[in-house]
Amino acid sequence: MANAYDNKENKNPYRIGDALKALGIEGFTFDGSPTNETEFNNSFKKIMSTDSDGNAVLSSDPKDFGFTWAELKAEIDKL
Repeated sequence: MANAYDNKENKNPYRIGDALKALGIEGFTFDGSPTNETEFNNSFKKIMSTDSDGNAVLSSDPKDFGFTWAELKAEIDKL
């Protein structure tokens, strides 16, 4: 039986994380295993700064991400 993390499907959150790392993206969070742009944009949040209490200030605006879904998908497909 194959390990679920050995496949090349977008559903693998480790592949998404590896692709983000390859793009040089740091300071983010995402939930679940997004498989398309809409799901990814709904789950990804970029850490923009911290507030005076040291809490992360997050953005869910794709304009703030520093990459596009097409760029991320291309990196995922390389892995």
